[in-house]
Amino acid sequence: MNEKPSRREAIRYHREATEALERGEPEDALALLSFAFERDPDFRPAYETAVAALEELEHVEEADLFRHALDAFDDPRALYRLGYHFFDEGHTRLAVPFLSRSDRLRPLSPDTLIALAVSLAAEGRFRECLKTLERHPELETQFWPYHEYAYANFLLGRIDRARTAVRRIRAREDSFRATVTEDETADFEASIERLEGGLARYGRVPERDDASIRDWHFIQYGAALLERFDDRFGPGAGTLAGGRFLSFHSSPGLVRGVLDGLVGLLGQLGIAPATVLFAPDDDSEILALALGVLLDLPVDSIDDALDRQDSLVVAASSEALNDFPEIADREAGETLFAYQLLWTRDCLVVPDVSGLLAQLHVFPWQETHPDLEEPAFDIPADPRPFEEIAHWILEAAPFPPPASREEDFAFYVRHRADLAAGDWIRRPHRERYLTNSPIPGWRYA
Repeated sequence: MNEKPSRREAIRYHREATEALERGEPEDALALLSFAFERDPDFRPAYETAVAALEELEHVEEADLFRHALDAFDDPRALYRLGYHFFDEGHTRLAVPFLSRSDRLRPLSPDTLIALAVSLAAEGRFRECLKTLERHPELETQFWPYHEYAYANFLLGRIDRARTAVRRIRAREDSFRATVTEDETADFEASIERLEGGLARYGRVPERDDASIRDWHFIQYGAALLERFDDRFGPGAGTLAGGRFLSFHSSPGLVRGVLDGLVGLLGQLGIAPATVLFAPDDDSEILALALGVLLDLPVDSIDDALDRQDSLVVAASSEALNDFPEIADREAGETLFAYQLLWTRDCLVVPDVSGLLAQLHVFPWQETHPDLEEPAFDIPADPRPFEEIAHWILEAAPFPPPASREEDFAFYVRHRADLAAGDWIRRPHRERYLTNSPIPGWRYA
């Protein structure tokens, strides 16, 4: 019997995963198995190898989920529990094959359909998301599936459909509100406002480039982005990840350029912080020290500050902000900056200004390793005091040159009224960052 190409690919990835496990590399085995599951979630041996790899890593919960899915191989509930686990952990790419198989075995399960639809949207698969939601038996009456339906239409550029859906939600707000739990009440309102805000900004940016990550980052969140991966970094650079970075080692000049860009943007927008606060990690402190010099402001840890009013809060990465749930509520005059926004995982908040969107990022003072497939960067961590490293960054020639930011500055000044930065009155709560961007981009597993 002829095998389907998807089964042949699953067999190949499974064979490579088995070899990795035999070499004592269970993490590599799991990475390869993820591709096998994507190709063919019906391929039973992959589940067996996943159990073995997870047991070797002592990941008991996930091993049990795979074992249960294996023991009850055609039980849609076991597959749903497995898929929902990865959905809940933010690993939506891996959630999709298990939820899809569960849906195939038990069509029209509301819980499976909504988890699958949200996972597909998180992976930028909006048309598949819509097709999934259109089969939801309670699409017209339940808030979350109908909201996802509206948002998927928005991200596909079907603006009239999205606006019609939002008007319907507002017209039947009490009815839709009754379908969410008490714990979801705040998310209910925030989700509607996020969609309304995105639709409003979409309509107010007639000059938008629908292939620009800058424009869509602004449309979705009202947030600013200082640096993009484009032709300045090599011909066709932006086509790989839609202007985002994958594995990137910032040079001293690029760090200086991003910090100069932040200072310039704050000046253009008339935002004048009184202090610089940093998230309590070494990289954030180094960046804050450099910004303190550029802005001639005092620098302190966010942990030691009495409040965050009139401050520039600095984080090296958006991941650091997940440890500060209070950052979701703006304080008067506060601006939040993250050098790296991790674009492949949902985040507690969207920084008001981000330096760049990157999946893997290394600062020039950090210890790096050859497992990033960059042996030339296998160097130890910089032993110098933080103040010395900050001055080293400030001495570098900025890249790209300041003149290259003029068009971006003009864009943000034109749309100042819709920017989150400095707007603590109309937007007292920061939005969550979600991966469901309409800008496609390849990424590491």
